[in-house]
Amino acid sequence: MDTTGVVRAAVVLCLAAAGFGCSSAASGTRAPNTFRSPTYGYSIGLPADWSALSATEVLEPGQPPLTGPPITDVMAKRPDRTVHRMDLPAVVVGAQAVADGTSIDEWTATVIDIVAGQKHCDVPTTTERLTIGGDAAVLLAYPDCPTGAHLNHLWAAVVHGNRGYHFVFFDAAGHEAADRAVLGRMLATVVFDR
Repeated sequence: MDTTGVVRAAVVLCLAAAGFGCSSAASGTRAPNTFRSPTYGYSIGLPADWSALSATEVLEPGQPPLTGPPITDVMAKRPDRTVHRMDLPAVVVGAQAVADGTSIDEWTATVIDIVAGQKHCDVPTTTERLTIGGDAAVLLAYPDCPTGAHLNHLWAAVVHGNRGYHFVFFDAAGHEAADRAVLGRMLATVVFDR
C-alpha cells in the first residue's frame, strides 16, 4: 500500500495548524507539544504556548468533567485546577465508562443532560457532526454558559471503545469564530491509544 498520500496529508495538516503539536501515525513522529493522557489513553496537539495537567482518576458515570478534582486533563497557557487562575481559553478532557454499543446520539443526549446539570445550560445553540480520532463525534455550542458568566463553551462528545469522552473548550465570550478554529485544529490531532 502506498502511504505517500497519508504522510503528505499529515504534513499538510501540521503545516495548516501552525503552532500546534502534530503527530503522524504513518511516520511515527510526534512534535514536542503533543500532550498524551496516561489516564484517558489519547494524545492531542496543543498550541505552542500551552501546557497540561494530567488527570489521575477517571470520571464516574454521569459525573461532569470538573476542573477541581484530578478527574480531568486541563490544558491552557497556564493550566490550573481553579478556573479563575487560568489564562483562557482552556480545554478540559474527561471520559467515563459507557455500555458496549453506545451510539454517538445516545452519548450526545447524555452529555446534554450532564451540561444541563453542571452548567444549567439546557439546550446547545448549535450541533455539528465531526470526527475525532476516527470516531463519529458531535460538537455542541453553548454561548454565555452558564447564563451571565460571559463564557463560550464548545463541548465535543465522542465514543471510543467503551468510553464516552468530553472535550470541553471554553473562553470569554466574543471569540467564538477564533475559538472554533483553534478547537478544530486541536481535535484534528487527536489519536486514541487504546
